[in-house]
Amino acid sequence: TAEISGALPYGFVYVDGTLRLTGDTGIVAGSVYLGPNASLDTCFVPGEGPGTGNNQCGNGRSLTIRAGGSVVLTPAVDLTGGQGATQAGGSLDISGAGVTVGGAINTSGVGGAASGAVSISSTAGADVAGTITAPSAPVRISAAGDLQLGGDISTFGTAATPLPASYQAQGGGAVDLSSSGGNVAVGGNIVASGRDQGAGALYGGPAAPVTISGGQVRVGNIDTTGGSSTDHD
Repeated sequence: TAEISGALPYGFVYVDGTLRLTGDTGIVAGSVYLGPNASLDTCFVPGEGPGTGNNQCGNGRSLTIRAGGSVVLTPAVDLTGGQGATQAGGSLDISGAGVTVGGAINTSGVGGAASGAVSISSTAGADVAGTITAPSAPVRISAAGDLQLGGDISTFGTAATPLPASYQAQGGGAVDLSSSGGNVAVGGNIVASGRDQGAGALYGGPAAPVTISGGQVRVGNIDTTGGSSTDHD
């Protein structure tokens, strides 16, 4: 078990046990590998007694990884907060020469706090096996080789994220998927729609753009529907 936070330079990172983030964390390394037996506790508060342990942070922590070689994260990456009515989600930013995430990615905010952005950049291929959930926040993934996503991407506006204005419901987050030298395959759906009007006679939230580019592009379905509004004449 290791507990880390802050800006951390390494030659090579290999974890096949428990990795605990005690604050926002930035890793710079030759390569990063979290193995099949690894677990990633991103909301850990060190110490003893009440308010300490896993899932005890307030806002979610952000995780940044910069690697000259490959980045492999076998477990899911959950950067949501833990305690309190209002919790911002942490951001995920990964770059490497080949990026693989074996589980789901979740950066959701709750209680009117913002979700974290998701950014993945690879000078080779990129593969995310699970769903990506980031309500109202941007998701950008680029690769020089094939880009594969096994599940849905959901950035649709929800009541849990901040209002963009007092008169308008929450909008979706932009989704940008690109491969400069390969294909793009999305096994699920992409939803970047806006939220329907809520209490207080709000206008519906705007949908966000979805941009996909590659040699060949395959995707289940794309929803960029704006949220509905009542007549405000």
